Amino acid sequence: MNVRDFDDVFDLVHRRCTLEILTALESGHARWTALLHDITPRPHSKTFGDAIRHLVLDGYVRQQADAHGAYYELTESGTALIAIVRDFVDHLEQWRILLADGYLAA
Repeated sequence: MNVRDFDDVFDLVHRRCTLEILTALESGHARWTALLHDITPRPHSKTFGDAIRHLVLDGYVRQQADAHGAYYELTESGTALIAIVRDFVDHLEQWRILLADGYLAA
């Protein structure tokens, strides 16, 4: 699955816990409880479950299993989405600096 148009991406990333889950999985796969405990402030488990379920259904996160149970990892599309979000945030920061330094009119 490829990263979709702006409206779809915006709909995805504005859901509670979505960016937190994606960034937590950037460093590698993790189990449900580890992900839940890594997010601050800790979300309700239902909110977290809804977010991770949407990420799996949308193809950004993959659920795998081993002898110790289920774990989650980013798909290729999830990795691409993180790169796009980071690039967007970097551009916003550059714009904020230019605005603060008076190079752009508010």
